Amino acid sequence: MTIYTMHPVNSEHLADVIETMKALGSPEIKACFDGEAYWALEGSHRIAAAHALGLVPVIIEVDPEDVIFNADIESNDLRPGGYYTAQEIYDSSYGGPYATPTQYFFSTGDEYDA
Repeated sequence: MTIYTMHPVNSEHLADVIETMKALGSPEIKACFDGEAYWALEGSHRIAAAHALGLVPVIIEVDPEDVIFNADIESNDLRPGGYYTAQEIYDSSYGGPYATPTQYFFSTGDEYDA
């Protein structure tokens, strides 16, 4: 399973998230699927922490037209506390001039790992 994240991670924050995840286990992540990969709409640090710990995130797949409450996602032009479609979050986060998606591969045991 391939997941792209929308933001680079801060190493200090990542260390804190890793410690928390050791106690809580795999994170749930909202993401859109394009037929080949998941594009996370949140949780860049949680995905990086899961990868570092060898955990597989639980994907909550959303459709582009789904409306999502944006509690803590801050992207190029969206602010926390609003309601946005998954497509608006995607466009704002991955479509901007400073977009820096990071690719993570997670082995789920369901696919052939070449």
